[in-house]
Amino acid sequence: ALDPSRLSLALAMVQILSDDAMRVTDLEIYAPDDAGTLALTTDLVYDDAPWLSKQSMAQSCRFVHPKISSNVGEKVGIKSLRLLLQNTHSDQMDFGVVKTESFGQSESITRRLRHILELYPEGTPILSELIQNADDARATTVKVLFNLKSYGTSSLLGPKMAGWQGQSLYVYNDATFTNRDFQNLVKIGQASKLDRLVT
Repeated sequence: ALDPSRLSLALAMVQILSDDAMRVTDLEIYAPDDAGTLALTTDLVYDDAPWLSKQSMAQSCRFVHPKISSNVGEKVGIKSLRLLLQNTHSDQMDFGVVKTESFGQSESITRRLRHILELYPEGTPILSELIQNADDARATTVKVLFNLKSYGTSSLLGPKMAGWQGQSLYVYNDATFTNRDFQNLVKIGQASKLDRLVT
C-alpha cells in the first residue's frame, strides 16, 4: 500500500488525467484501490451503489479509492458498479422457480406490456381486474395506496428511470405468489384474459 504522501500524489494525478479526457483513452492509467494499492483503472470499480453491501461483492470487485469520484472514475476507465451488476447478473436473477422456460419473445418485454396495457379500457376496470386477480388467488385482503410523494433520482440504475420516481399507485393483496403464477407471468401476453379484453 502507498504511504499517505504517495497516496495523495496518486489521487491528484488521477484527477489531473481525468481533466484531459481526449488523451486518457490512449493511456494505461493506474489508480489506488480502496486499500491504497495501485491497480490498472480498467481493473477497478467505483461504488455508485453504496446501499449494497461491499462484503457480498468483495471477491468479484476491486473498488477504487473512495476519494476518487464516480465522475473522475468514469473518465479514466473505472467501471460503474451499477452497470457491472446490471450487465453481469441480470440474466442470473434467481426468482426461486425450479422449472422455467425461455421467454422466446420476438418483441421487447416493454413493447409487449405497452400493447397489453393499450388493450385495457381506461378508468376503473383496471382496479376491478386487480381485485378480481386477488379474489382468484384467494386473497383475504386487498389494499390500494395512492402515494403522492416524489423520490430522488441519484441512486437509480439509469437516468431514464427518473420519470418513474413520482406519484404512484400501489395495489397489494395477501395471496402467496406461486410457481404457477410466475410461469403465467413469463408467458405474459399469451393468457386467455387478453382474448377476453378485446371481445
